[in-house]
Amino acid sequence: MGTGRQHDAIAIQNADVQVGVARRARLVADLDPGGIQRGREGQSLVKEGLLDVGGSGFPIPHDAEGPLGDRRVVHDPGDDPRGIGKDQESQNKPLHLAGKYIQIGTVNTNRTDVWIRGGGVAGLTAAWHCRKAGLQVVVTDTAAIGSGASGAWWALMNPATGVQPAPVAGIRQAMVGFELMRNELGLDGVGWIKAGIWRPALDKALANGFAKAAAHPDWPAGWLRMDRPMHGLAGSGVLRVAAGYAIDMRLWLTAVAARLGAMGVDIRENVPQHHTVPARHRVDCIGMELLTDPAWAHLRLHPIKGQLREVLVNGIRGQFPALSARGYAIQTDTDRWVIGSTYEHDFTDAKPDAAYDAYLIDRFKAMFPQPVSVTVVGRWAGVRIGSHNRQPILARHPEDETRWAVTGMGSKGLVYSQILGRELADRLTADP
Repeated sequence: MGTGRQHDAIAIQNADVQVGVARRARLVADLDPGGIQRGREGQSLVKEGLLDVGGSGFPIPHDAEGPLGDRRVVHDPGDDPRGIGKDQESQNKPLHLAGKYIQIGTVNTNRTDVWIRGGGVAGLTAAWHCRKAGLQVVVTDTAAIGSGASGAWWALMNPATGVQPAPVAGIRQAMVGFELMRNELGLDGVGWIKAGIWRPALDKALANGFAKAAAHPDWPAGWLRMDRPMHGLAGSGVLRVAAGYAIDMRLWLTAVAARLGAMGVDIRENVPQHHTVPARHRVDCIGMELLTDPAWAHLRLHPIKGQLREVLVNGIRGQFPALSARGYAIQTDTDRWVIGSTYEHDFTDAKPDAAYDAYLIDRFKAMFPQPVSVTVVGRWAGVRIGSHNRQPILARHPEDETRWAVTGMGSKGLVYSQILGRELADRLTADP
């Protein structure tokens, strides 16, 4: 039975960082990288049919069997002037403190191809794809890896969101990318990556939308299935999302950072903001900091605050996969759940706000037919970045062709970071 004292995530941040360091050291020791993996599996995305090149010469994501839409995920100044829209050897060794930052793996001091600012989902995923493409990569973060919005307790990688889920552009590419990362990390069957999401149809709108989604011809076979009402859940039926995952983000980012270090990526934490790394390319994956960076003002970004609660629950029997209806819930122990999320566009600070406890608890309770007792034992908040048209952005700076930004992924960072990370690696390896 889970127990725990009430706390705010921000208040215990320093303790979490120390736990993360020890956990990452163990992961580095456990992983067997087998040498630097040069190149990448398979062919380019274009040759695989996952990306097509439109008439303007800029990639538009497609499904392997046909287009899923024309939502462009790459902004380039040539396409949109206004900007709308020494070889290394891998080492298995534990972390060591290096001055003010933690450094993992070996460093090629003669050349850096890519300097990635930001150690969240976007930055680490981009680093993964760039390193797999044979590029020398440095990742820096002004705090700890995963200390920003990416470091939520748990998150969903859900390809079927919304009232009437439709496949977003490049979703198959994203799921394949995640599977490759998961397999190479050796993380099949671990308890903190839970496969499958159930979406209970709590009202008529959800029921109709889910039924249409399950019949949508563009979904890959086996990804979605509309099923009868499930025992222990409210609603007229359940949309079962077999392709989805619930992920403990702290452990996921720890594992990815450990693997990147073993592959020779130089990862530095607690780096001063004014610190620079000489490199051929600079990639900004810095979340909220982009909002105050005048270099990227033309991207028309905006902040979205999301809050989670860790709760102890009495009145629910059995084990459930991740649930997602008007909110989402992930069972982490017999009586312990993580529930979320808010989507706040108007807020004064990024701290957890107890005033939202009732809102999140009500949405959680609505997924169960019986009375449920809920006690909040933890609060977490983070700020994600959205774009003006709700589409993710891979932007090349209009006045500095060596500078890029990965942003605008909103609540779909796990999905979109795979698409943008692979596209970034393709573009950087294509540059002379």
